[in-house]
Amino acid sequence: MDFYYRKLMGNGTVASKFRLNSMLPSSNTTTTTVQLKQSSVRDLLKRSEPAEEDGDESGKQKHPIEFPETHHRNNCNRCYRLKKKCLREYPKCKNCLKTGAECEYVVRSNKRRKRGSAPKLNGEGVLSTGISKEDGSQENKDVVVAHKLVSVSSMLANELYEDAMKKEPSNLTSTNTRRPIKKITTAELSSSARRARDSPEVPLAQKIMTKSLSTTSSPANLKEEFITMKPLPNEDLPLIFALNYFENYSSKYPFIDKNKFLTRLKSIDFKKEAIVNIDIYLLMSIGCLTFDLQSDLAKREKLFPLYFNEKNVESTIEVLDLNLFNASTEEIIENMDLLLLLTIYSISSFNNELCWGLLGILNRLVVQLELYKPSELSSKIDTIHLQRIFWSVHNLDKELSLQLMRPSQFPAAEFTRVPLPQNTFEGDDESLDLINQEIKYYQFHDLLLTSFLSGANRDSEKLKEISLSLEKWRVTTSSIIHKLHHQSQSLQDWTSYVNLNYYYLLIELDQLSPSESYQFTLHFLSNSFALIISDTEAESNSSNSKLDVKLTLRSSLYWYKRLFKVINYNMTSLSKMVESTQLKKLDLSLRLSEFTGNLQLIVNLLRYI
Repeated sequence: MDFYYRKLMGNGTVASKFRLNSMLPSSNTTTTTVQLKQSSVRDLLKRSEPAEEDGDESGKQKHPIEFPETHHRNNCNRCYRLKKKCLREYPKCKNCLKTGAECEYVVRSNKRRKRGSAPKLNGEGVLSTGISKEDGSQENKDVVVAHKLVSVSSMLANELYEDAMKKEPSNLTSTNTRRPIKKITTAELSSSARRARDSPEVPLAQKIMTKSLSTTSSPANLKEEFITMKPLPNEDLPLIFALNYFENYSSKYPFIDKNKFLTRLKSIDFKKEAIVNIDIYLLMSIGCLTFDLQSDLAKREKLFPLYFNEKNVESTIEVLDLNLFNASTEEIIENMDLLLLLTIYSISSFNNELCWGLLGILNRLVVQLELYKPSELSSKIDTIHLQRIFWSVHNLDKELSLQLMRPSQFPAAEFTRVPLPQNTFEGDDESLDLINQEIKYYQFHDLLLTSFLSGANRDSEKLKEISLSLEKWRVTTSSIIHKLHHQSQSLQDWTSYVNLNYYYLLIELDQLSPSESYQFTLHFLSNSFALIISDTEAESNSSNSKLDVKLTLRSSLYWYKRLFKVINYNMTSLSKMVESTQLKKLDLSLRLSEFTGNLQLIVNLLRYI
């Protein structure tokens, strides 16, 4: 009996065929082919071995016997691709031997195999049980060498990678040097990678919500968390980015110690690749976005894609502790600062869902940590910092809640006992009066939101009282602005900014009254247009880097929401005006003229931005 065929069925079984030859003369020989199990094959092979050792083999027809040491279980790579019959011999099959091609045997498995220890050969790990003989004339007991295996996924790779794999020498049999063996990706792993690549990416807002709901927290030392920044060729760029942030956000969200931050920033060499803390990276990325969106820099190359990475910004959420259970005061301040910076980044990058999700976490932490109550800590700086964090969250929440017309998640005003900021950070030149005026402005947001959602304070007397309070706020804030910027070229920008905020709240207030005025819309659009097209850069002093620092509306998600809300109000008022039967023809003509003027201004503004 001679074994002549053996085949893997792919489902864990082996099909083996044998030819049974009787001892009759060749003329009367009958050949029968049967299919046996693998266990029976081993017994038959053992019984057939003594017969093969006899010297008289002339009466038998010889067929090659396949062993794992001499034959591979699959076709070689070349025969597999060319769809040729392969004898699966080591070291080369006959087809490759005739053509002089390199012969590689391929592992093709449809099942993910469990990790196990690889067989040993001379103390070294071998990738497979298939081993080839150095000389075909030697017996199976001769010295053998490991053959090269590649996965099916590597066959799908590009030719450069395949050639590199082919040219790589095999040192598996070396006993002197140990060379690390690269992992070969299986077909199953490559297909799962393709599925992961094709699957939709989970939004960052969803990741944050999932992390915030986790009961287990792994707090990290945020002072030891760093991000690598690319070199900045212009030594003034880091300072310009930081100053743009403070110019646009420091009075509204006063939780960063400006003097301390700039001192840390100047100690870093950005001419070469720098390793910076997360808060520095986030603040500079916000300042860079603001710098890129300035109107006078519209034709320049955007710097954010060159020096910052959105993935790096999003990865900071992985190191934050969103629960802060049993956290120290220092850990609370560090985590809250980064959460606030991420929220401001979402405003600058126009990510509404991320902004709303982060605000929900901040509001929950304010209640959980009882930041709405006055606290006297051992460190005066920490007390000031926590107060600033509280009011920064307050300002962020009130503005977004009014624009979305949703109930505020922040603690109600009657529960708040934290005083307005009374002390500055050490060595800081910020204006406490301006900071407090910003807080009062967002308190008006809360009052209007309550009136919209609850229906209270809609009588004419109450609305008039709110209007007078707003007028006092505008006069006081304008006076502070003139004192701070009377020698600055940004005075006009700040004046337009204050007027824009004032007229926006008048438009919201106007929605509560029975009569509406197009004049508020006109002033809001005019001041927006003036602030967008303003160019504070004087041509004679264009080399001064400080002139690259200015207020801008283009980088604010909140301003865009305001603008489109005002446009919506304007269009809604037209339909009300047309349906009204109480207006006289003269009044209707005047109001239509005002509407047409506003509409033209809206079109020009939208074209410009």
